[in-house]
Amino acid sequence: MELPGLRPEDVEVTAVEGILSIHGVRTAMRSEGEQARYHLVERSYGSFLRRFNLPQGVDADKIEAEVTEGVLQVRIPRLALPEPKRIQVKARVEAVTRPAKALVAESRPGSPKKLNGAGRPK
Repeated sequence: MELPGLRPEDVEVTAVEGILSIHGVRTAMRSEGEQARYHLVERSYGSFLRRFNLPQGVDADKIEAEVTEGVLQVRIPRLALPEPKRIQVKARVEAVTRPAKALVAESRPGSPKKLNGAGRPK
């Protein structure tokens, strides 16, 4: 924002509830030159107020404002983006609600061991 002739103490910058406000007062600039002539600088004067909505994700506590050569610069830093948090996946063992069948091993000549009930229709 251009603020020619204003001192830093003439400008107030506030950030409240996501709104940045810039308020100040410009006084009329008159000077008396040689031979009692008046010179008027053609700049508006009086009080001013500008408001801006701040975007989400800014760090309002670290906003800085500076006047250099009649130009107000406001720096609005962003909040650091949160790093993704890795969540560990746990295995849950549920209790069996029905009784398990007893499996009995039987052996046949020339075949591997099988369990009773394996391969039979239910």
